Amino acid sequence: MKIATDLKVSDIVAVNLRNYVSNRARYAMCVVIAFAYSAYLISDLGMPADQRAWFIYIAGGALFAVAFFLLFLIVNVLNAVVIVRDTSGVVGPHDIQILPEGFRDTTPLTDSLTRWSGVHRITRRGDYLSFWVSPYLAHVVPGRAFADAEAFAAFERIARAYLGGENTAPAPAPVPAPAVTPRVVVQTDPKLWKRPA
Repeated sequence: MKIATDLKVSDIVAVNLRNYVSNRARYAMCVVIAFAYSAYLISDLGMPADQRAWFIYIAGGALFAVAFFLLFLIVNVLNAVVIVRDTSGVVGPHDIQILPEGFRDTTPLTDSLTRWSGVHRITRRGDYLSFWVSPYLAHVVPGRAFADAEAFAAFERIARAYLGGENTAPAPAPVPAPAVTPRVVVQTDPKLWKRPA
């Protein structure tokens, strides 16, 4: 299956935002940061004496965690934009093909075939399908490259089948078994077995 699309910087930003927000580890890190900041306040200022002080310590930890989350979100998106602008072939026209042997991405500057064993995972976040070739690098396929949602879903289904090791190519036609010729049994007379003298 082959499609053509034109990737823009806004697509890269959208994918990075979706990946950042959907990463559960970041939320766990924010909880750890909130507790750590609250523990720092307790060690520096002492144990809270009343409910109001507890609220200030907890709110301070939560605000610090939210600031951490937003700061790293901005750094992540800016980093992605800088990398894509400096990397040739990321932004612009792409011809993307899924084949039984792998995922092919062709641009005016590059032509790469990644075998399915080299694709770590396929994720779909919103209208973007990502083929991850490393934990931090993915080929992005926007949903707007397809005529409708059905075509997008079919593309994803075939890609996941190939990644799972299924061969979705049509099965070859069965080869008919060779025709068996019937055995012919000829009755003979034992008197005829001897040669005439």
